[in-house]
Amino acid sequence: MIRFDDVRFRYGRDGFSLHVPNLVINNGERVAIVGPSGCGKTTLLHLMAGIRLPIAGRINVDETEVSRLSDSARRRFRISSIGLVFQEFELLDYLTVQENILLPFRIHPSLHWSKEVVERAISLAESVGLSDKKTRPIQRLSQGERQRVAICRALVTKPRYILADEPTGNLDPSLKNHILDILFDVANRESATLVMVTHDHSLLSQFDRVLPLDECTSKPVEGARSQ
Repeated sequence: MIRFDDVRFRYGRDGFSLHVPNLVINNGERVAIVGPSGCGKTTLLHLMAGIRLPIAGRINVDETEVSRLSDSARRRFRISSIGLVFQEFELLDYLTVQENILLPFRIHPSLHWSKEVVERAISLAESVGLSDKKTRPIQRLSQGERQRVAICRALVTKPRYILADEPTGNLDPSLKNHILDILFDVANRESATLVMVTHDHSLLSQFDRVLPLDECTSKPVEGARSQ
């Protein structure tokens, strides 16, 4: 469960602010976050993941109060529990597709390299149409292909929480539903919670709940159940 209790965040002294009086996302939910550009959707995901810290309030993920962890403890928490799909992908250009997918296992000792892990990375790449590009450097990929690599990297660790920032934003219409199906399938198979930022309202009916953010600032409002 993800729980926010009277969380407040601000960029700088006079910058953008976000206030989340109360928010609960239950285990196994599929939640879409929507709202206009600049209203705090990405910030909300980063607070959930412990990338950013609130100036007040508490953020709990399961039994972990993420908002009170040290920087190194938050990194351990993310690598063990959360699969992040960043809006800007955050891939390493000098690595191949497969090397980028497996990167979490290279950079943190709490994740253990194995033949099964490599096979999982290969299977994920094949599932998103990258089977013929596993050894290709990132700089030789299109934006849509890079996005698919980022999605595979987020899923390869079998995270309990999948936090995805516009994961279908650079994809062709024919592909975005396929990618969403993969996210849902992995979430179901691993009993994971999926929280996804999107501007694509055509996808919202597939989620358990839609969480809209108020116009440019402040707080999530109660999301209606998708029909």
